[in-house]
Amino acid sequence: QSTGSSGINAEYGEDEDVLAANTPIRRHLPLAIVGSDRALTINNKSILGRQTKWGFVEVENPNHCEFSLLRDMLLRTHMQDLKDTTHEDHYENYRRQKLSDESTVNNGAGA
Repeated sequence: QSTGSSGINAEYGEDEDVLAANTPIRRHLPLAIVGSDRALTINNKSILGRQTKWGFVEVENPNHCEFSLLRDMLLRTHMQDLKDTTHEDHYENYRRQKLSDESTVNNGAGA
């Protein structure tokens, strides 16, 4: 994983700062994610997790799943990428579809 004179990593196309942020995350791939929207009381503590037939899985416990790693990666390390992708791809696709739908309705209404 060498970088050229531009400071861009050849394998992943990342600059040095992004590479430094992503390297610890890559060590955990693939991520094991467990989600839950319920807090259960275990030993008088309210813990976000899921009860399975094998036991209790804590969402925030890195020994149980990598949810916190994924959350931190998305919300702390890659928040601007998430915003840009949401705006440039998802919102623009939504907007284009709505404008197309509106155009179809308006063209059909006059016929």
